[in-house]
Amino acid sequence: MTISLDHIQALIDHPHTLRAHCNGCRHHTVLDLQKLGERLGFDHSTLHNDLVPKLKCEKCAGKDIGLTLSHGTPKDQPNPFKNNANGRR
Repeated sequence: MTISLDHIQALIDHPHTLRAHCNGCRHHTVLDLQKLGERLGFDHSTLHNDLVPKLKCEKCAGKDIGLTLSHGTPKDQPNPFKNNANGRR
């Protein structure tokens, strides 16, 4: 069975995380899919060319945005920076 993750509701139904990162100031955030769906419609495309024009960086207001899709939700994924090999944070 193939799952198409090409719209907001599909990312909610099949737990995935969509992160946006600003190529200008390097700010990044996990997008709130529920709020995004309420704003744009749950059937709105999550493809880069369809979604990025609707986004801007909340820090610098830049429009050069990249997207990263990953399986699971933020609470399912460990923070790789929490405990590194050197014990630094």
